[in-house]
Amino acid sequence: MTERIVVIPETGEGAGARDAEHACGLLRWMAERFGHDFELVERPLTPSTWRDTVEVCRQASAVLTSIPAHDGSAPGGAAADLSRLRRELSLFASVSAIQRFAQAGASTPVRAHPHGVDDVLVVSLREEGWDEGPLSRALSPGDEPSEAREDLSLATSRLAFGLARRRWGQLTAVNLAGHVTEQPPPLWPRLATVAGEFPGIFLERTFSQDLALHRSGGPMRWDVVLAPAPVADELLHREALLTGLLGVHPSACLGTGRRGLYQPLHRPVADPRRSSSLHSAGVILAAAMLMRHSLGLEREASLVEAAVARALADWAGARRGSPRWEMPLHEGIQAHLGGESHYSQAV
Repeated sequence: MTERIVVIPETGEGAGARDAEHACGLLRWMAERFGHDFELVERPLTPSTWRDTVEVCRQASAVLTSIPAHDGSAPGGAAADLSRLRRELSLFASVSAIQRFAQAGASTPVRAHPHGVDDVLVVSLREEGWDEGPLSRALSPGDEPSEAREDLSLATSRLAFGLARRRWGQLTAVNLAGHVTEQPPPLWPRLATVAGEFPGIFLERTFSQDLALHRSGGPMRWDVVLAPAPVADELLHREALLTGLLGVHPSACLGTGRRGLYQPLHRPVADPRRSSSLHSAGVILAAAMLMRHSLGLEREASLVEAAVARALADWAGARRGSPRWEMPLHEGIQAHLGGESHYSQAV
C-alpha cells in the first residue's frame, strides 16, 4: 500500500528547507530498507497554491513540515497558514513529545534527568478557531458552538486515553489553578465519562500549580499528560529549556483518524560556534513521530529515535575542531542508522 506524505518546507534557502530535505531522505531510506512504499509530495503553503495544497493533504496519510509549531518568526505568516490548514483537515488536538536524551543533556546546566519513562506525550485541545468551518463541523454537524466545543473536548480526551493505552497505561489530567476542596473543574466529570471506555488506564488528576512539584520532587512519572493549551505550552517550553535541547522535541496535530500534521515543536537558538543545528534533529524526530502515529510503524520510529539519541550524544560531547564537531547532525543520525545514501536528496 502506498502511503502519501505531503512535505511543506519552509520558504527560502535557509536551514529549515534543508532540514525538510534531510527528513525526506531519511523516510526514503527507511522505506527502501523495510520494504515500504512512501510517496513524498512537496507542496508550498502560499496563497496561490492554498486550495491545491489543502486538497492534496486531504488525500495524504500525513503531512510533514519543518516549520516549528511555536515560532512567531516564521516567514510569511507560515505559522498562521499551518493553523488554518490544521482546521481544514479537522486536526483539533496537539500532541507533543518531551523526549529525554540524557547523554546529550549532560553538557547543559541541568543535569538531573528523569528516568522510568522514555518520553512524555503532552496532549491539548488547540482552542483557537475551534468553532470555525470544518474543524467544528467534523465532529458536531449542526451543533451549537458550545456543543461543538464540548464534542471536541471529549474527542481530545478519548485521543489522550487511546495514546495511554498504547503506552504505559497512565494518564495525568491537568486543570488550571484550583484547590481540591473546591468544585471539581468541568474537565474532570467528562474525563470520568470517557474513562469508562478505557478500562485499565490509571487516571491521575492534578492542578497546574502542582506541575512544578512533579518536576522538582524527583523522577518525573508522567506518561501521557492531558492539559489545557496554555498549561501545555508552558510545560513544553520549560521542559525544553531544562533539558537544554530547545528545538529537538517533535509535535503533531491529530484528529479522529490516522492523518496528522507533524513538525518540530520549537526553533532552536543558533550556536554561532557550530554550523550544524539542532533543528534537523527536531524535523527528523517529527518524521519518526509520523511513522509511529500515522503509519503504525513502531519499529522504524524507534530505530530513528535511537539513532537521534546517539547522534545527539556525539554532537554534545564533541571537542571543538574534531571531526564530530564539524559533522552535520543529520549525517551523524544517518551514520548511526547505518545508511549509505545521503539525506539531502530533493523531494
